[in-house]
Amino acid sequence: MVTFTNLIVSGFALAENAIVYNFIDRIIRDKCVCSVDWRRDAIVGMTVMNFVLILISLLSIGCYRPSSYVWAVAIYSLIYFGVLLSYSYELKANKCKCAEGLDADIIYYSRMIDLFMILFALTLIIITHITK
Repeated sequence: MVTFTNLIVSGFALAENAIVYNFIDRIIRDKCVCSVDWRRDAIVGMTVMNFVLILISLLSIGCYRPSSYVWAVAIYSLIYFGVLLSYSYELKANKCKCAEGLDADIIYYSRMIDLFMILFALTLIIITHITK
């Protein structure tokens, strides 16, 4: 059964992925030379895969998911995070004018917030482990 929380989380995930997809589509359509990179093409495919994974998660709420599936999605998510973070960082660092805009800022700053949250969580885990 789909809960309100599942719908909200999935809605945010869909919105975020739509922003990423539309951003990449925009810079491809604009023939943005400074954005050409293997990561740009990878992000297109990975973002489409994210839409599929979100749909699967919505359709399989309450169903058993093997640990191998959970680990595969987790590893895939970390790879996607790294590719998107490094690509958006490089566009900003290289001052790629055709890749500027609100969508680029949302992608960049949300990845930075995610990075700090991950580092904070890892720090807490390490501190908890050390102090046991």
